[in-house]
Amino acid sequence: AKMAAVSKGGIVRFASKARPFPSLLCVPGLYQRPVWPTESIPWMGALRAAIPDIVAEYKAVAEAGTLQNDYSLKDGEATLHKAGSTAEPDVSDAGRWEWLSYVQQGRRNAAFAAECPRTVEALESIPDFMPSAGAMPFSYAFFSVMHPGTAIESHFGPTNARLRVHVPIIVPDGEQAKLTIAGEELPWREGEPVVFDDSFEHAARNDSPAQERVLLLFDIWHPHLSRSERESMCAMFDDARQKGWLS
Repeated sequence: AKMAAVSKGGIVRFASKARPFPSLLCVPGLYQRPVWPTESIPWMGALRAAIPDIVAEYKAVAEAGTLQNDYSLKDGEATLHKAGSTAEPDVSDAGRWEWLSYVQQGRRNAAFAAECPRTVEALESIPDFMPSAGAMPFSYAFFSVMHPGTAIESHFGPTNARLRVHVPIIVPDGEQAKLTIAGEELPWREGEPVVFDDSFEHAARNDSPAQERVLLLFDIWHPHLSRSERESMCAMFDDARQKGWLS
């Protein structure tokens, strides 16, 4: 069985952009690539079929204001996002990045489930959906709203045990919004999911001066991890929570 290695601060970073560099939990020996082909993923067809419902539910909650932004920083925590050159005049130096969350650190939000039942159904039907095995602190699912002129700086995700999925819902015209992963630029395209390993260096930006970029973001288990390995990791973090080591 693979053994996970937990990294703590003070690491000397000499890794290149083309190499994974998980900042907290590393599972050695996993096959890794920055971007994964969606055609190799068995459940991708069902997700694509659900996209019209996902888009409709996002637009409904955005118009009604029934879900509130729940992205927040702890005291002293640095922000990754910032205002770009095309930001609106009233936007702060940090730009504007909002989350409407179904899952944060493995915990589900009942209010989201009530407002977006078809989106939740699509997520929960995915066999590799990360929260399905337990309350992993690295598992998220949310509508990600990047306002005009906002950029997210280059960073590494916390673990190589997951892959991250982007389902673009609203994308500005003219390839003004894009993801950069391991040095490769990938413009988002509405209705075309992207699956990537966020333990590689990555960044995001919306250079549109007027249009938001909205996507459904969620985490899945690395497909090469067995069920027992997934359950072992969840048990490890459950134990840490019970002992008060995790919030």
